Amino acid sequence: MLADFVEAKRWYSAKEVSEILGFTVIREIHRGNLAAFIKPTVRSRLRRVYRSYRVQGTEIVRYVLENMRLRQ
Repeated sequence: MLADFVEAKRWYSAKEVSEILGFTVIREIHRGNLAAFIKPTVRSRLRRVYRSYRVQGTEIVRYVLENMRLRQ
C-alpha cells in the first residue's frame, strides 16, 4: 500500500513524488490537480532560475485515492 511508503508530515520534492507515482508530476502541479509548495527562488549570476516544488505526503495519498476512484 502507498501509505507504507509515504510519511504524512514529510515534504517530498517533485523528483521524489515522480519516483513514487511513476510519472512526472510537474504538469499535474501546474494544472492544479496536485497541490504543491513552490519554494522562493533566489536570483544569482545564472540566467536560468529553477523552481523547487515540494508536495506533502498527505497530498500524495489524496491524489492517488482520488484518481483511483475516477478510474474504477
